[in-house]
Amino acid sequence: MNSERSKVMSWTVIHQKRAETRSGEFEGIFLGVDGSRWIAGRMYTGASLSDGFDRTGEWWYSHYFGVSDDVGFARTVREAVAGYLEMARAALLWDVVLEQNATDAVDRYLAELIPLDGVADMAAGWRRTDGGTSVNALGGTTSLLPAVVAKRQLLGFLRRTEPESESAPSPDGQGPGLDEAYERAIGAGGPLVFEAGRNTYWLTHDGHYSARHRFPRNPHPDRRGNDS
Repeated sequence: MNSERSKVMSWTVIHQKRAETRSGEFEGIFLGVDGSRWIAGRMYTGASLSDGFDRTGEWWYSHYFGVSDDVGFARTVREAVAGYLEMARAALLWDVVLEQNATDAVDRYLAELIPLDGVADMAAGWRRTDGGTSVNALGGTTSLLPAVVAKRQLLGFLRRTEPESESAPSPDGQGPGLDEAYERAIGAGGPLVFEAGRNTYWLTHDGHYSARHRFPRNPHPDRRGNDS
């Protein structure tokens, strides 16, 4: 028995899924965070969508992931998500949609840690700093989006390119490490630009809106009257 199972209500659940995997048999999993600790938990096998936890809030088993001197924030999050997806496979719940939804949920959680109420719309982007050749050499950018959505997109860019950001030094050797890069992205309250490895990442008020995205626009004052 895991003595910490009763603490489930103290965790911020970032993503969860429970579904019928066999006739009359339900499995469930959840990914949560409590400060710097992350948890990938598996619910009890049951007969409905609502019996994954017992009456005291306990679940079947879980794995914990925490920041330490040897394991930084970026690696902790990466390992927690990997552990959650492995648990999904064991519970016969994994599919491409679950993986996409889980990683998007992590980006959303991190993007919302710092309130961005009132911050003007921004665009997020990244590119190879040295212009070198890579699978992702062209980089990418978004149209102008609500600030928190742009920040979520920035975190997605960082997550999807982090292996090369982590393993490769910046061109001048002065760029931040991957953990510091995440700290900058998560702590952003407005535009910023930083390098990590051989990549440059940014949030900016400059850019254009896309007709495909429907939301109340909040352009920066310097942009009003342009395409706002």
